Amino acid sequence: MASLKQKIESVFSNAASEIVDPIFDIEESPSHKVAGFIISNSFMNMDQIDRQNKVWDHLERNLPPDDLSNIVSLLTVTPDEAEINTLN
Repeated sequence: MASLKQKIESVFSNAASEIVDPIFDIEESPSHKVAGFIISNSFMNMDQIDRQNKVWDHLERNLPPDDLSNIVSLLTVTPDEAEINTLN
């Protein structure tokens, strides 16, 4: 059975997600809670709320409620924003 991390990566790796070439930095705890980053140029020129709405709308269409309840946080950043965060 696929882990929740693998399911999330699979959901966003298909064209229907509208998130192009995503890079994932997601960790899964022993209790199967996940948190991390989705990095993509698709988020460029988007407000954070619009990014989150795009991500969660797609998750809600493709994952069951039990899986959704185990997602602690998924931060949405562009590659440039991710690079800035690693420099600080």
